[in-house]
Amino acid sequence: MMHTYKNLYPHNNLRQFLMKINTNRNERRTVIIREFFHNALALAVMKQSLLEASKEMNLQVVDQKKVIPRYFQG
Repeated sequence: MMHTYKNLYPHNNLRQFLMKINTNRNERRTVIIREFFHNALALAVMKQSLLEASKEMNLQVVDQKKVIPRYFQG
């Protein structure tokens, strides 16, 4: 049985077939890159929030220490 080009590839020609494969790869790559930067942005926002919360907590501790007599301060 002889295999014809048409039987091996579901598309009309090899060029269309390869373009479709490359398009699928590019779409997957785009999704991965988009998710990477989305996650990086989320991490940056979380880090900034933690830094600000930490600064606020440190300021509150300093304010509390001012109220406590000097001999009780650590």
